[in-house]
Amino acid sequence: MPNFKCRNTGKKCRFEVEADTEDQVMTAALEHVENEHENGSASPETIKEIRKAIRNERPQR
Repeated sequence: MPNFKCRNTGKKCRFEVEADTEDQVMTAALEHVENEHENGSASPETIKEIRKAIRNERPQR
């Protein structure tokens, strides 16, 4: 299941999101960055940074 942890981008932030699709994770992560981080924007660099930090982890059984 795709997930994003803001701290994986090097920020000291505890925000995490997990969703069914990478697009859903991306939407939530961009909304977080724009609303919670100073100078946060959906710039091409930010989008690239978020995409690199998205992980596809399988749930533990």
